[in-house]
Amino acid sequence: MKFREILKKERGRAILNIVCIIFGIVQITFSVIMLVKTTETLTYTMYSVGGLSLIMLGIFNFINISRTSEGKKPL
Repeated sequence: MKFREILKKERGRAILNIVCIIFGIVQITFSVIMLVKTTETLTYTMYSVGGLSLIMLGIFNFINISRTSEGKKPL
């Protein structure tokens, strides 16, 4: 299923996934900036891992939305 069709059928879930991906990108950007400026590497490395997990969550939710709307089982 295409991205536009998902936005039409599952508008609320799709918008939530887009927000999740955007927050993940913002969190990774913030952690990279803070990694350059400070010496607390472990803290901001964990922030970047959290940002990656937010992005992955949004992507996998999009995949599952498209699979369930086609009648297949989710991942």
